[in-house]
Amino acid sequence: MAYLIFAIALLVVFISGIWVVKKFRIKYQPNRWLAGFLGPFIIIVPLITAPSLPSVVWAMLIVLFIWTNIYFFEVSREMLETGKTKTGFGRRTL
Repeated sequence: MAYLIFAIALLVVFISGIWVVKKFRIKYQPNRWLAGFLGPFIIIVPLITAPSLPSVVWAMLIVLFIWTNIYFFEVSREMLETGKTKTGFGRRTL
């Protein structure tokens, strides 16, 4: 039963993350590399400075960390689909 609750919670976090990213990108356009670089610090800094935070705070920090990662990968996916960036994998002609 605990696995089912965990799986549903994880699915809700991922789906809500995609929804939050789409709503966030309408109003703001932060750099995707900045979000990708600062994402791990959301977990690292509180772990070093205040390791005895309540479980609820840790859960919120982990959700925020997941959302920053979703932001990075969603923006990357959108840029690849619109052709604003290249992957380096293409047809080679000799």
